[in-house]
Amino acid sequence: MLHGIPMINEMTFCSIPQDLTFNYTARFKKAWKQLNEEEKALARKAITNLAMNVRYPALRARKIKGTVGIWEARVSRSLRLTFQIDGDTIILRNIGHHDETLERP
Repeated sequence: MLHGIPMINEMTFCSIPQDLTFNYTARFKKAWKQLNEEEKALARKAITNLAMNVRYPALRARKIKGTVGIWEARVSRSLRLTFQIDGDTIILRNIGHHDETLERP
């Protein structure tokens, strides 16, 4: 659990700021289950970096055009995750391969 929010399977993070919380959508949870172990490891690293600094260079985080408050971040060359920021909470919305994920952020 991360600040009272149950995490998906063995999804754990290190060095998360104490005032930051994470939540995730049902879509994110379903998409997480579809990732292989290597992809999950990359996603954990990206989410940890996201928690430390939304503008962490490797994430290349940016707002998704045509949406209100939804961002995308790079997990790897082919994987993306989408999220929203609501105060001190980051809501993980979707994760998966680039085109599929950005079609349904």
